[in-house]
Amino acid sequence: MCAFHDGFPRGGVWNLDVVRVRWPGPATGGMICVMSEGTQGKQLYRSREGRIVAGVCVGLADYFGIDVNLVRLIFAGLTVFAGMGVLLYLVAWVIIPEQGESASIAEGLINKKKS
Repeated sequence: MCAFHDGFPRGGVWNLDVVRVRWPGPATGGMICVMSEGTQGKQLYRSREGRIVAGVCVGLADYFGIDVNLVRLIFAGLTVFAGMGVLLYLVAWVIIPEQGESASIAEGLINKKKS
């Protein structure tokens, strides 16, 4: 569970009538803590519906509750500006299981080698 304190650099919660803004800080677990609040009890998987290549972007969008086009833009931006988008997509394809499957591609390969 994430805890938010009232100190500005450590993190806090501001009530602005309608809008509730949370400031993540090191004492609260940072941005990972804020992102994980809405994902408790969810499972990350590659979606079979709405996919263009392998369903990685759709799966990430479903998991974090954001628009799939935003995730696709992030991967495209990482590809164009840092050259890492395609590599990260391929790694995610291998380690994230497909919807309805119990193991990812990597887990399947590791389990085959053990047998």
